[in-house]
This record gives sequence, structure tokens and C-alpha cells, in this order.
Amino acid sequence: MTYATHRPQGYQGQGDPHLSKIAKKLRQALTETQDGFAHDTLRLESESLGALAGILVDFAEDLHNGTGIWAAYERYNVEFFGAALPLTSDKSGGDLGTDFHPDRFRHLLWVLYPAFLDGLVLAPTHQDLRRVAEVSSNFLTDALSAIPTDSGVKAFLGTPNEYGWDVKRKLVWLGTSRAESRRCAR
Repeated sequence: MTYATHRPQGYQGQGDPHLSKIAKKLRQALTETQDGFAHDTLRLESESLGALAGILVDFAEDLHNGTGIWAAYERYNVEFFGAALPLTSDKSGGDLGTDFHPDRFRHLLWVLYPAFLDGLVLAPTHQDLRRVAEVSSNFLTDALSAIPTDSGVKAFLGTPNEYGWDVKRKLVWLGTSRAESRRCAR
């Protein structure tokens, strides 16, 4: 299986063919980053690193293309908590702009790592978490800078919602196909 296997059927963006290679290179960068960890707390096995790389590429694709999934999450947090990313943002007021700000990556990683490491309780200020966030942010900023902002995912999610099943098929795809694609980032 390839990373592209779990993209929405019938929707192809100009940037989509590049994402699999980016996920593989990010996995390598994450492996090298782990070698320099101060603690073993966040060290992941190879398969989990591949899944993490796939998730981070999907996340960066959302930010890069303005799909709006993460933007909706931040809007909700601002309305509910008064900050775009409560507990993990170093920016006062919560305005992180539209770029690949490391605080966005740190927040996502802070939520993800306990899913990879059962029983993990992680401080949002953990130095290795910050390191992975910085590496991911910098790597993906560079990797996606020359990629067109045209995504099959954005096109799929942007289709009309005339009937309830239109919304349902998008939610089912987000919940199943995207999770499976992360396993293919190896």
C-alpha cells in the first residue's frame, strides 16, 4: 500500500503526488531527531514513527491548502477557552497566523503521543516534544513551500452538502481512510 491509496477516490490535487515522498523523508528526519532526545520518554518504534510522519504530513497539508479542519479546531478553542491552543501556545492572545507555527505542531504532538505510548502523561513543555515540533515545523515548511496549494482532500471536502449522506460520507472518510493512510506512511 502507498500513502496515496487512502486519498479520496476521484479527487486529485496537484500537490497530492508529492505527499508520500514528504512523509517518508519526514520519517527519516524524526528518526534522526529521536537519536538526540534528552530522554527516552517520547521514543517511538519504527512503525509508529511512520504513522506519526503520515499524520504530520496530513496536518501540514490541511494548513498549507487552507482546508479548514485545524482552523475550525482553533476557532472553537478561541470561543471556548479564549486561546487558539490552550496550554501549548507560547503566543499570548492565541494568534498564530496562518503558517506552520511550531506551537501548532507541539499541540498536535502533545495530543498524539499518548495515543502512541499507552499510559503516557506528558507536559506540554517537555523539551523533546518541543524539539519534535520544531523539526516537524521547519521540515514541513520547507517541503511544502514549492508544492501547489491544490488538494484532492480540499476538493472532496468542498463538495456540496445537499443531503445528509453527503456530510456522512465525508465524516466516514475522515474517520476511516485518513486513519488507514497513516499506517501507510512507512
